[in-house]
Amino acid sequence: MLSSVNFTLLLTFAIASSSANAATPFHACYEDKNAFPYIVGNSETILAQPGVIPEIILALGRKIPELKVQLLRMPWKRCLISLQAGMTDVVVASYSADRAGYAAYPMLYGQLDTTLRFDTRSYAIYKLNTSPLQWDGQKFSQLNGAIGTPLGYSIVDDLKKMGIAAEESPSASNDFQKMQLGRVAAVIAQEKVGDLLLRQERFGNIVKLTPLFTKKDYYVVLSKQFASQHAGLVQKIWQAVSELREQEMDDMLLKYVNLGN
Repeated sequence: MLSSVNFTLLLTFAIASSSANAATPFHACYEDKNAFPYIVGNSETILAQPGVIPEIILALGRKIPELKVQLLRMPWKRCLISLQAGMTDVVVASYSADRAGYAAYPMLYGQLDTTLRFDTRSYAIYKLNTSPLQWDGQKFSQLNGAIGTPLGYSIVDDLKKMGIAAEESPSASNDFQKMQLGRVAAVIAQEKVGDLLLRQERFGNIVKLTPLFTKKDYYVVLSKQFASQHAGLVQKIWQAVSELREQEMDDMLLKYVNLGN
């Protein structure tokens, strides 16, 4: 005969097993190219320090026990095709009318609900405090040399369209050091990352220009298949994303900024 203690342990185990088995698979796809600090590494391998995007998605699984998060890495276009087909459930992306045709964004009264965004990625321009460089929101003046930019970002194309040379780098801290050595004339970096670096004494001779170079909101975008099949989880997911953005995003960014030093 089972003792009351053993029976309680068995019951607890059975409930936990039942809960684990009932968890909804949540397949998250992110790009196989480095976009530090949001994505780390150039491969389909999921690293121990994968970047801010996969870490926030994994944190969703901790906040919402009903989700069983599984990470996937592949080229960005394949992520979107897979999302459209319902083979993956979530990506982190900015809004586009094309994506909205096959994916679900957080909406409020027919408009994007920016309070439930994953993040706002603002890109700012940084220069040495002795540099005469100026930026009016449309064009640069007194720019003498290339601009350091994040590796693989669309900013490189933006600069090329303006006829400006871009020198790509895997981290903003690397770009800041190159600017201090005179190898680039300015740096464009994600504002949160750049501003965190400005707090460090070693970068005390660097300042940020205004206005911003560009700014975009990014969202946890769900496949319409997942959203329709698991309607009860959708708002819970977006609300948890908002909470994680406020509670953990800055600490995660700082961790990766320090890793990139």
